[in-house]
Amino acid sequence: MQLPSFKRTRDQLRWADGEKNTAKFIRSLWTVATQGQRHDPRFLCFLIQCGWTNIRKTQTNDDATRLWRNRRLAEFLRIKPVSDLDLANELSRRFRGLSRKAALSLVLMRTGFAHYYAPFRPATLRLVRKKSRLVAEACRIASSSSANPSDKVQRVVQTLLNLGDITTPQRGKISALNGLSPTLACLDPQRKVPIMNKRTEPLLGALGAFGAGMNCEGAAALSKLIGQSKVHVHDSFELDVYACTEKFPRPRRLPKPGFRLGGQRELAIKNEEAVIASLSAEKILIHRHHNSLTTRLRSYVISRYGVPPTESGFDALLQNWKPGRDLLIEAKTASGGPGGRFQIRLAVGQLFDYRWIYFGRGRRAVDLAILLPSEPAGDVRSLLRSLNIGVLWFEGKVLFRALPPKFSKTAL
Repeated sequence: MQLPSFKRTRDQLRWADGEKNTAKFIRSLWTVATQGQRHDPRFLCFLIQCGWTNIRKTQTNDDATRLWRNRRLAEFLRIKPVSDLDLANELSRRFRGLSRKAALSLVLMRTGFAHYYAPFRPATLRLVRKKSRLVAEACRIASSSSANPSDKVQRVVQTLLNLGDITTPQRGKISALNGLSPTLACLDPQRKVPIMNKRTEPLLGALGAFGAGMNCEGAAALSKLIGQSKVHVHDSFELDVYACTEKFPRPRRLPKPGFRLGGQRELAIKNEEAVIASLSAEKILIHRHHNSLTTRLRSYVISRYGVPPTESGFDALLQNWKPGRDLLIEAKTASGGPGGRFQIRLAVGQLFDYRWIYFGRGRRAVDLAILLPSEPAGDVRSLLRSLNIGVLWFEGKVLFRALPPKFSKTAL
């Protein structure tokens, strides 16, 4: 799919420069922080908040976010709100590697990426406090330099996905990437970790092949755009502005269940070479994520039941997962978008074929399930339920299941 070039207008570049200031602020504090401070949940919460803006629709003062951020900084330092100079002096005292002049420069700096949804803010900070070790690990990975930036990007995003979704009673749930990825992008000295939130969804939709979405595949696809001559995006901050300001072609939508297709035409001859070339470009990446997923399954089953799953031509088999029944599992790396839907269709065919080939007359005692990195959308679950195929997915370190006959969500 042809993407537009980044126009690099004055306003776009000014926007990107503002995000780079935020990166300078966050990375400066992370660099001078001790190991103990880097693992302090309160420090991590403050860094996450630095990626948010707090300007209300009725406000015109672009200094509002700076004042809001400095109040959050005073809360982190456990002091009452004071003047900029006093705040800078206290900041320099707490972070020994930060001079008073450098601290004052940070206090006066304007920061923030986007107005993160207010209903999700408390839930996001609770998640950061509860799982601070994982957040600190994601920050450590992002702040390092790597000979393979693409691999680092996927490790950062997978660590964030392991946190699980952010959930509120009023607004449902969203990926932790929405609230945390701006800070992780700021920590990356190579400027390859992408910002992933609601504003990047149109671009992710245009990159929807092979399951690109709010996941590792989507992060890798976004990161690959950086440095491409046709797109003219130089770093993750320009990529964020590009995603917010350019218009992207809409991906072809899949028909809803029960929708009757019309306008049929004669089946045309297809160009197989183009398909093979496209598949080969993503083959290694998908294979890597597939292996990671089955390894997580193996570790989880051993920790819970003491016996590893078995494999043959199929991905995994849980023997006697309930009395007298085995569970045949096919792992897929995505379930959303055109690429994810393709993987689901492929898994359905593989499961029925494997059960027929490997289990013969005993196939009636074999249940079927697809293993995914996260919970699939409702239409995918409905499709699989109609075929009596269950679903397994990870939420943090827990493997959940929706398996026949009840298909209710429970931990495996």
